[in-house]
Amino acid sequence: MARCREALDAFAPDVVLVSGDDQYETFREEVVPSFCLMAYEDMEIRRPEPAGSRGVPNPWGRPFDMPMLMRRAPDIGREVACRLLDAGFDIAYSYRKPEGVPFPHAMANTQLDHDNAGTEFPYPVLRMAVNC
Repeated sequence: MARCREALDAFAPDVVLVSGDDQYETFREEVVPSFCLMAYEDMEIRRPEPAGSRGVPNPWGRPFDMPMLMRRAPDIGREVACRLLDAGFDIAYSYRKPEGVPFPHAMANTQLDHDNAGTEFPYPVLRMAVNC
């Protein structure tokens, strides 16, 4: 993870695209898209303790409800969605997280690593949920 972070810092991207499995965390019976670009504004999230973890600590040794600032790139997300639609790719997109639904852990965990857990991730992230 340290080498990955070093490479990312050396590149200094405008945005980082992260895809993650949704596994029924964000989308429910109302709509279940195959893919969804999450073009959200910046938000503070708290990672909920996964069901079945029974208090077993996570690999980072951080509390599950530790607040994290998720930097976003909503303008880039909208542009990517428009370009995909213009190219004929039927992508779903979302401009805000549904109320009362925790942020997907698969995507929240990408902001953590062993050396920097709990520190602010400096790059805006465009997340794409993949419903597998």
